[in-house]
Amino acid sequence: MKESNGTHEYGTDAHKLARAVDPETSHSAAAVVDTVTWEQRIHVWVSSKGALGGTPKEALDSFLDAPYSTVTARFSALKQAGHIVANGKKRRGSAVLVDAKYAPTVSDLVAERTIRS
Repeated sequence: MKESNGTHEYGTDAHKLARAVDPETSHSAAAVVDTVTWEQRIHVWVSSKGALGGTPKEALDSFLDAPYSTVTARFSALKQAGHIVANGKKRRGSAVLVDAKYAPTVSDLVAERTIRS
């Protein structure tokens, strides 16, 4: 189910959460996952990190009540929707993601590469 807050659209259709070959229990579970709420929660969390962004591993530390797959899958959905983007950096072995408003420009990436050289 998709839902809009006026600015962003959230939610992943249940048919995308389980493969055709998965058992019926997977399809049943996919039908009840609240992707709208979790995508909103993760997006707000990433946005709250500003230009420094956050990683899925860091989000897991913040959302101790959530299963691993609930948190990490929402990052993928938000990236596909264009709400968050990778900034080209890594922390703790994970890509750092930022709200799309903090997306690095080509000149940012070139400058970062030059500094590393």
